Amino acid sequence: MDTLRQLKYLDVLATTGNVGAAADKLGVDKSTLSHAVSRLEYVYGVPLFVRDRQGIRPTVYGELLVDAARKGARIFDDVRREFALMRNLESGTLVIGSDPATTEALLAPALAQIVSEFPKLHFELREATWPDLEPDMLERRIDLYIGLKPDHSLKAFEVVDLELPPKIIYSRSGHPLSGRGPIPMAEAYNYPVMGTRIPDWYIRRVAEATASQDLSANTIREAFLFADDVSLMRRIVQHSDALSATFRTNLEADLESGHLVELKIKEESMNLPLPGVIVRTRNRLLPPSAEMLTEAVEALAESMLRKHET
Repeated sequence: MDTLRQLKYLDVLATTGNVGAAADKLGVDKSTLSHAVSRLEYVYGVPLFVRDRQGIRPTVYGELLVDAARKGARIFDDVRREFALMRNLESGTLVIGSDPATTEALLAPALAQIVSEFPKLHFELREATWPDLEPDMLERRIDLYIGLKPDHSLKAFEVVDLELPPKIIYSRSGHPLSGRGPIPMAEAYNYPVMGTRIPDWYIRRVAEATASQDLSANTIREAFLFADDVSLMRRIVQHSDALSATFRTNLEADLESGHLVELKIKEESMNLPLPGVIVRTRNRLLPPSAEMLTEAVEALAESMLRKHET
């Protein structure tokens, strides 16, 4: 059976294209590396590498084995990570996928609570919308995902439903729309609009609310700037006539100081709660840290909604 060490040798040799450089990177003698490659060629009965003027490169057979070696290394890295997570709360890295729309308002304060109690626990954050992160969830490279409810089915996963407060639309102080009573949603789109990427169900909600105002789904979808950085959008709004939308908790300091103002929207449907989710892989035993994070996010979502309703 090929050892993980031998397969690692193949990977590094294919990457460097040079026996000496590969041996140095691996911390072994050149003869040890050459013997390992020869041994694998003997076992499989095919040449795995050839020499040319550019150095050493894999043959067709070698490319297949190197690809398998890399996949195997990733699998064993994932297994080691799972073991570290399952041992206890004091070690391991929990990999979290987060929708940029909810990272600052929901995930950040939940993580702050856990880190204050378990400072040795490590987290890795991958910030993107669900379509970009779903493959990693299926491959178990992400432990759980937190965000707005995606458009398509989540039947392959275990889902915890969340009810989140509506986003508020905001502008700089002194904006032409500020200081007015409730405005029709269509008026907001007379100005540049920015936002994180949002699911189609949210776009349909806005389109249905403004059906009598000639505001099409394409107009709503084509914001002039899509960004994952809520802070960046906040700064742009402060210095332009652009508008954006986010959860109130992201703006409390700026609203209190008067640097930003909330624009009241006329359509009642824009003040309805938003569906959110915590997505986990079905039939997978998650570590205690993931359970704690799930509970913290659920509690924060409930608190945000209660604050909105009072």
